[in-house]
Amino acid sequence: MQDDRVTTQGGVSDKLLLEGFCAGDQQCAREFVQRFWRQLSWIAFRIVGDSGSAEDAAQVALERAWRNGAMFDPVRGSLDVWMTTIVRNAALDCVRKKRAIPIDPSEISASSMSESCCPEDRSGIEERRAEIRSALTSLSPILVRSVVLAEAFDMTAAEVSRYEHIPLGTAKSRIRMAKRRLRKELDCLR
Repeated sequence: MQDDRVTTQGGVSDKLLLEGFCAGDQQCAREFVQRFWRQLSWIAFRIVGDSGSAEDAAQVALERAWRNGAMFDPVRGSLDVWMTTIVRNAALDCVRKKRAIPIDPSEISASSMSESCCPEDRSGIEERRAEIRSALTSLSPILVRSVVLAEAFDMTAAEVSRYEHIPLGTAKSRIRMAKRRLRKELDCLR
């Protein structure tokens, strides 16, 4: 059974350090953040995959610890384990929020069309766009999303992989398959 005598590097027990952090003691807060920041950021980065989101998740974890410090029970586990659980949950929440939002091909803005185009060019572009939209309807939503992200938003396969939270090989396969099917569909329309 653990007790308050388990000390940290600074000589303060985990429980007392957390209590001081939650009570607003600046010295305890400084020591608490110094002790956990790098560990929390690293754990979050392993889950979310980018440093900005990892820092956000680490910050959320520190805030949750500050708000819920009274719930910490050293008998159930160490402060390190408790903080690891909090940051893991915060990082997973971050990943869930970033899940891909389906993109409707008809919502791709006309802003990519240059305003300096002459009217004849615009009508040709609009006809081609209509053909592409029609061809996109023949694909599954998963393939549409992948190819639209890759082509309309100029994402690499690695970026699509991170954005969609799928393996790189899966992103490459989806983009390649979508392009192949689009070419075939567009050839049939001509």
